[in-house]
Amino acid sequence: MTHLDFLDWPVEQAARRLLGCELVSTAGPPVRVRIVETEAYDETDPASHTFRGPSPRNAAMFLAGGHLYAYRS
Repeated sequence: MTHLDFLDWPVEQAARRLLGCELVSTAGPPVRVRIVETEAYDETDPASHTFRGPSPRNAAMFLAGGHLYAYRS
């Protein structure tokens, strides 16, 4: 098991495990952010951005665990 295998766990478990993790970007000046809040939905929940299937906006949510989907409102 690698340190990222938990990203393939059920969404509720993976969301809990993400709390406190850091995301680090090295593209340009280094940026580090700590995850302090998560939400977990499955594809059967109408509140999920995956509910109506893949689209250009939500395509990252249909990739393997470890991809980032950020939604700004």
